[in-house]
Amino acid sequence: MKKTLLYLMAIVAVVFASCDPLDKTYDEIESNYKKDVTLSITTNYPSVAAANTGIAATLNSSYSQLGEGSRAYVTYNSSLTTIKPADSLLANIAYTVTDADYALINGNQFKNFSSSKFMQFLNTKYPTPVENQLAVISYVYFQSGVTTSAGAPVTETYIFMKGEWMKVYHVSQAQYISAGKLTVFNFGSADEANLNGYFNTFLKSDASVAATAKVGDIKYVSYTFFASSKTYQRIK
Repeated sequence: MKKTLLYLMAIVAVVFASCDPLDKTYDEIESNYKKDVTLSITTNYPSVAAANTGIAATLNSSYSQLGEGSRAYVTYNSSLTTIKPADSLLANIAYTVTDADYALINGNQFKNFSSSKFMQFLNTKYPTPVENQLAVISYVYFQSGVTTSAGAPVTETYIFMKGEWMKVYHVSQAQYISAGKLTVFNFGSADEANLNGYFNTFLKSDASVAATAKVGDIKYVSYTFFASSKTYQRIK
């Protein structure tokens, strides 16, 4: 399968001695040169650790001129097990939170969920989830100081893995539109060759991803896919 890694680059520079009095100036310029790069690597890595080692070596070799703080968005082949949802048919896994759901968790106070309240709802809604169970939930999200008091509508993807629900990066309507999907917010077979490029762009331009990304992070992406007259929610 294809995976995308974000690397925060801390390149080790090799400095050669010289009598040129401008050496120090050149070094300072190079060490401050920051850039974001996107590349695909065809090597198939058997583990995340192997990918971290191999990709880091490639970056140090090919981008030694970049300074600390540069970012590399790398797509590579992985022999790790692909996430296969127990059911990915969108009609079966999509759910919109109702007033009754809000009342069950919040009493009669608020028609929205904070992050903690939403997780409480998710565990109440699906008390006995199975491994790789997928849920696409639309609800009103509230965060003090971030949203209005009424909250903001969101749609999020979660998958149940190893005993807990994990949030998966969810492609938004605006991102489908940016990829040329102006009226139908999904991808199809004609888009498969371009999906990695789309996802790299989405992740790279998302400030919330850049703000929390750590070296070696892997981001799974949840997207809607139309095939054989049916709509699915896939994870890549």
